[in-house]
Amino acid sequence: MADLAGVAIEGEVAIVTLDNPPVNALAAPLRAAAMDAIERALAAPEIKAIVLICAGRTFIAGADISELGRPIRQPSFETLFDRIETATKPIVAAIHGTALGGGFDFRRFGLIGAPPAPRRWGCPGSISASRPAPGVPRRCRD
Repeated sequence: MADLAGVAIEGEVAIVTLDNPPVNALAAPLRAAAMDAIERALAAPEIKAIVLICAGRTFIAGADISELGRPIRQPSFETLFDRIETATKPIVAAIHGTALGGGFDFRRFGLIGAPPAPRRWGCPGSISASRPAPGVPRRCRD
């Protein structure tokens, strides 16, 4: 399987590419890989900024539904988002395609040049009868 969170360096920028096909669901292994990649980039003195992108046709299309109703595995959505928000270097999300639930929440980290395809946003867990992913409803309402 491909690396869930690959890191490429372009000058002083770390490009963290999240890759969890088919829709880049933000499952616990992807959250852990993203956290690790972000921590490595933050620790590297030559890196001045971090860009988060996703492989494939969609950005993060929400939580992994197989995790709903189960105990939260770390790092949680809250832990990952809090780390990004408190980072000592700028972290920007390059959102493309569909961004749902937890992916929708990444909009708070800014947007940069998206591909020509239109972006679609949504926070389905906050308006449906299903249990939303932890942290998503509060942040979607912010």
